[in-house]
Amino acid sequence: DDGRILMVEIMDNNIKTLLIAIYAPNDNQEDFYRKLHMQIIKLDYANICIMGDLNGIIDEKLDYKSQKTTKRTRKILPKSFFRMIDKMNLKDIWRERNMDKK
Repeated sequence: DDGRILMVEIMDNNIKTLLIAIYAPNDNQEDFYRKLHMQIIKLDYANICIMGDLNGIIDEKLDYKSQKTTKRTRKILPKSFFRMIDKMNLKDIWRERNMDKK
């Protein structure tokens, strides 16, 4: 997808992990995350780490310091992102360790 996804397999103590670095587009995110999900499923890894620039937020209250609305709209990630997270049982490790931090 236009060089927006980099996948690397690492092996540590006989455990394979798929590292995925993404730079999500600002537009057509629904399609981008749906395609990403399908690519990951085809590779069939038990251990996956997704990182990068999602170009969106998961939680509007926690992911913004100011609650004031600005000229820029706050971009919540699309449903396809949340479906992927749910179906693959992925976790936001930073958020789990920093539940109330902004």
